[in-house]
Amino acid sequence: MSKEIIDISQIQDGGINPITGIHEKPTWNIKFADGDERVLFKHKMIEYLSMGFQKQVETFKKVVIKTKTEETLTWLVIFRDYRSQHLTIKNFFNLLLEGHSHRNEDAYMRWEHSLSRQEMRNNINIRDDGTSES
Repeated sequence: MSKEIIDISQIQDGGINPITGIHEKPTWNIKFADGDERVLFKHKMIEYLSMGFQKQVETFKKVVIKTKTEETLTWLVIFRDYRSQHLTIKNFFNLLLEGHSHRNEDAYMRWEHSLSRQEMRNNINIRDDGTSES
């Protein structure tokens, strides 16, 4: 997916995830400048955005900002720490590409591993000293 993205459309009905065999909705249809298209499920979109930001993304959505004279389309990205950021369409596309292009690099794999360890700690309430809370 290191080609230029020209459009992303949300498919509300979703589809069957080929890895899990489970129906997931929504999905996103990614259109590239060379005419290729690819469907991504939410976990991949979040993974690529997280790698692009180098910060864990919780969710995202397309937002239309309306004024009296025009409409502007942006993407709202919400992080795990509940901070948020509005992105232009181009910036959103570029962050997806950035995240995808770095997905196999050692630095990103170490970063992702540290996030999953932190998430495990948060889920089971392990203190830094290794003991757990009751």
